[in-house]
Amino acid sequence: MLATIRPLGNGDYGQVAGWLMDPKINRWLYSEWRNRSIDEKLIAIASRTGKNHMWLALLDDEPYGLITVGDISRVDKSGVIWYLRGSNMVRYPGVMTECVKLAIQHAFSKLDLHSVSASTQAGNLASERLLRALGFRLVGTMREAFLVNGNFVDRNLFDLLAQDLTSNL
Repeated sequence: MLATIRPLGNGDYGQVAGWLMDPKINRWLYSEWRNRSIDEKLIAIASRTGKNHMWLALLDDEPYGLITVGDISRVDKSGVIWYLRGSNMVRYPGVMTECVKLAIQHAFSKLDLHSVSASTQAGNLASERLLRALGFRLVGTMREAFLVNGNFVDRNLFDLLAQDLTSNL
């Protein structure tokens, strides 16, 4: 199986919007994406701003997920990475890790970022394992930072600096 990424294109917006509308997926996302109507137009706008770089994660050239480096600051040379496996996609161990790794390499080499951060809802162990496997380190926890389904949930914060890159990237 070959895991790759490619920039999000016009033909991808509908599928990505559908994934982001899926409650099994968007429950893990920030409130601006959670429990709201998302359409192709919104994805097109988000993907075309200079503050976001969005890729389709591919497994054997077929759509598998989405990876975004967002909130890009050219001045601070920083960005925030987030990712998801598409609705009803079978989990193949290591595929998203490889795709996120490719996006991180792009962020440091092509976007000239100095730092990339990420966060996970407490309890999202798969996402935390992915980040740690790529060299991210836990830098803190925002206690009860998000309201999800009527419950306050902690958010774990991770970061990775260009100088922290290991041989696995």
